Amino acid sequence: MNKRIARLIQLGAAVATVFALAGCSTYTINNADPEAAEHPGGKTAEDAIESYFAALESGDAAALAELAVEEIDVDSIQMPDTPATLKTVYGAPEQNPRPVDRKFVTVQIVYRIDSETATWDASMRYAGEEKGWQFFDPFVSIAASEDGQLGLDAGATIMPSKHFAPGIHELGDELSTKYLKAPDRGINVRLAHAVDNEATKNGTRIQKAVDLAQFTLTDEAKAAAKSKIEEFRDDCKNWCSHFDRTIQPHEQLPDAEGRVLRFKSDAAMPDKVTLIDSHSKDEKAWYEEQHSHVDPLKSFVKIEPVTIERTKYTCKNNDCTYASAAPDYKVVKKAAFIYEIKGDELEFVEIRDNE
Repeated sequence: MNKRIARLIQLGAAVATVFALAGCSTYTINNADPEAAEHPGGKTAEDAIESYFAALESGDAAALAELAVEEIDVDSIQMPDTPATLKTVYGAPEQNPRPVDRKFVTVQIVYRIDSETATWDASMRYAGEEKGWQFFDPFVSIAASEDGQLGLDAGATIMPSKHFAPGIHELGDELSTKYLKAPDRGINVRLAHAVDNEATKNGTRIQKAVDLAQFTLTDEAKAAAKSKIEEFRDDCKNWCSHFDRTIQPHEQLPDAEGRVLRFKSDAAMPDKVTLIDSHSKDEKAWYEEQHSHVDPLKSFVKIEPVTIERTKYTCKNNDCTYASAAPDYKVVKKAAFIYEIKGDELEFVEIRDNE
C-alpha cells in the first residue's frame, strides 16, 4: 500500500514538472522584446521613390504600375513626354518596418518639371519584403478647373480612363472629341501631384491650353451638319415655324397668322461647313454675344449656303393660306444655319440670312 502511494506521488511530481516547463516556455515567447526583432531586408522607401522616377525617365509604364498599391492596367498609364525628375525626399524611413512598426507613411517628395518645382505628399505602404514599398497615389489628380470647366466637354471623360504620371504631357488625341480634332502637334500641359489644390490647377492648365489651341472640325462634324440640313429639308416640306433656338413643323391653329420657312425643293445642298470658336476673328462679335465669356470653350458649326423660302401664313377655321408673292414671300439663297457643338450632339442656334 505504501509503495502504491509513493508511486502516485512520483507520478504527480512528474506531471507538475511538465506543466511547469511548459509554463516557462510560454512565458518566454510572450515576453520576447518586439523591439529586438530585425528590420526586413529589401528595398527601402527611398529606393522605391528612386525607382519611381527612374521608371518615369525610362518611360517604363509596367515598372510604374508595380509601384502602385491599386492594380493598374498598364495600357491606361499616360507617360509624360518630359518626365518629372527627383530633387529631394523628406521623411522617408531609413529601414523597412518590423511587425511592430507602422507600415504606412507619408513622405514629402520634391521634384522638378522642366524648370518648375512641385511637391508631392506621397502616401506609401510597405507590402512585404517581396513587393517592398508601394504608392497609394502614384498618378496625378485632375479636377474641374477654377471656373468649373475641364478642357473640352469630353475632357472629363478622358480622365477616369487614363492615369497621368507627373511631367509635361503633349495631349492630342486625348482631347479630341467626336466633332473636334486637337492640333496635330498636340498641346503641352504640365501636370503635377495634388498638393495645395494642385488637382484644380491641373484642370485649369488643361483648360487654358485647350483655349489657346486651334481645333478643327472632324469629318463626322461636317457630315452631321449636312445631315441637319437634310432633316430640315425633309421635316419642313409643309413649312416650319422658327422660334428661339428651335425649328418645328408648322402647327395649323384655328385662327392665327405668322411667318414660316422651308428648304427650297429645287435648291442644291450646302457644302461649306465652318468652325466658329474663340479664334474666329470674323465671328468675334457674334461669338461674344453667345455668352462665350461664361464658357470660353464653346464651339459652333456654320453650314452654308442654304436656300430657303420664307412666307407669311394666315389661318381661319383651320384653313391656312401661304403667300406666294412679294412682299410676304421671299427666297433667301445664302442663308447659314448655325449649331452649337455639345459633346456628341449639334444643337440648333440660329439661321443667318446673309442677304
